[in-house]
Amino acid sequence: MTHLYDMIEPNVIGEELLRGCVDEQGPEGEAGRLAKEEGLAFAEVKQLRLDFKNILRIENLWQFHSLQRLQLDNNIIEDISGLDSLAQLEWLDLSFNNIEVIAGLDKLVSLRDLTLAHNRIRQVEHLDSLRQLQVLSLSSNLLEELGNVEYLRQFKHLQSLALKGNPFASNEHYEHCVIAYIPSLHYLDFRMILDAERHAARAVFQEALEELEMNERDLAWRQAEREAQHQQMERSKAAYVDGLQGSILYESLFTEDMDAERLSRLPGVQNMLDKFKEQCVVCCEHLTKVGLEESAKRQQELVQFTRAHEEACVANQELSVQRVVEFEALKQNAVGDLAGGIREEVGGALHHDLMRLEMQLVEQLDEITKDFERNYSDMVEGFLEQVQSQYPSQMHPTGLR
Repeated sequence: MTHLYDMIEPNVIGEELLRGCVDEQGPEGEAGRLAKEEGLAFAEVKQLRLDFKNILRIENLWQFHSLQRLQLDNNIIEDISGLDSLAQLEWLDLSFNNIEVIAGLDKLVSLRDLTLAHNRIRQVEHLDSLRQLQVLSLSSNLLEELGNVEYLRQFKHLQSLALKGNPFASNEHYEHCVIAYIPSLHYLDFRMILDAERHAARAVFQEALEELEMNERDLAWRQAEREAQHQQMERSKAAYVDGLQGSILYESLFTEDMDAERLSRLPGVQNMLDKFKEQCVVCCEHLTKVGLEESAKRQQELVQFTRAHEEACVANQELSVQRVVEFEALKQNAVGDLAGGIREEVGGALHHDLMRLEMQLVEQLDEITKDFERNYSDMVEGFLEQVQSQYPSQMHPTGLR
């Protein structure tokens, strides 16, 4: 994208530029005067306009933790970067720049409105983490393949999409393709989609959509299966029983053991090993069951500890606030020559009471913590005793009990 001001030396997003923009775009009137005198903290800024500044590179925005709207259009930006700290950003305009590749947006998980119109983008990519995206403009870029549309199907909240001005928009099936493949859309190229258009678009791509939807269901099922396995693995790790599923433990006993391989060929040994494997699997299943049960008990103990800790703090704080309120009431009612003495006396009593409450809280929390540590330690020791008692009693490779 070539602008008339490209001949000007690129501008840098520095302290001077940022302070000038923040002051210019800040509150007006008396509030604005005070803000300029005191200096509005960058961390408090919600909106920032940096358009028409001849900016080449995005940088030095790390202090704007609360920023929700950022305008960077009509610059000469070539690469999207420097935005990782803007986790609260909901609205971003990068239109009319020189961007060729979509990147650097992974951390903007709160983004709802993204404008990348009038750039040099050839591929829709690297937007996967923007699950809240509702409005997207990619008009007037260099997108040639309608396959880019299928990528946008993953954004279930996407309601408005602008793609006009791209090479693929001249395809006779362009509108039908976009409407059919992205059913969440309400607006395409700033025009409302009618129900009749949806039905017509679905009819054109019926066969391809049915195959795609079947693949998506299969993928979702496999993803859910992997997620369930991962959660089970994490629960097993937390319960200290990971590696005990199925015959994993038994197999690990003979990994790279050449002697065991040779011994298994002797008469009667393989039968003995098969029985040992069955016992090992049964024992591991039992230990896994016990381990998960004990882990649930420990988790419940942790929940009770956290609740008791919070309740003690809240109760103590309420008593402290009540004492302060009483002090304020006495201070307000004190009049005449004795007022100063009364305030001093009551203030001393307040200080004493607050210190006493603080000491009570420290002692109470210490007692709660010691009870938790004792109970938790007893649970762990009890579990270990069960584990140690199970192995010799339930399986033995030679005794075959």
